[in-house]
Amino acid sequence: MLPVLRGVIAEVTADRDGAMPVFDLRNGSATHAFMARGDVDALATRGMASPDHVLRTKGRPLVLKQADLTDRESIKAKVEAFAVDYRAYFDRQAPQAAEPKTMLTPDPKHAWIAGIGVLGIGVNAKAASASADLAE
Repeated sequence: MLPVLRGVIAEVTADRDGAMPVFDLRNGSATHAFMARGDVDALATRGMASPDHVLRTKGRPLVLKQADLTDRESIKAKVEAFAVDYRAYFDRQAPQAAEPKTMLTPDPKHAWIAGIGVLGIGVNAKAASASADLAE
């Protein structure tokens, strides 16, 4: 599943330089207990603790449940929806800033994946690890 997700993220964000994303997986018992909660979707929309979280993790995770992991198209639909939602979020928020803002990539920077764990996503190992640290 992770290789499929990696390819889908690269495909959906094809306007980048073509680099494949790097993952940092966190899957300890506390992470699995968290992912088993019934309110994961609600928690995913609660916002971040600090500006650093927003910069490194896009403010919210890509949430993939077991039903989303059945095939490539299901995963792709979730990644595409994340990118659309992020663009809409940016378009709403940017005009409110005192200075002009430039949107970076709309791809997810961390994911909560049922049965797998928390995944940091970045352009390199350092960025993926930082995202995973903040998401965990």
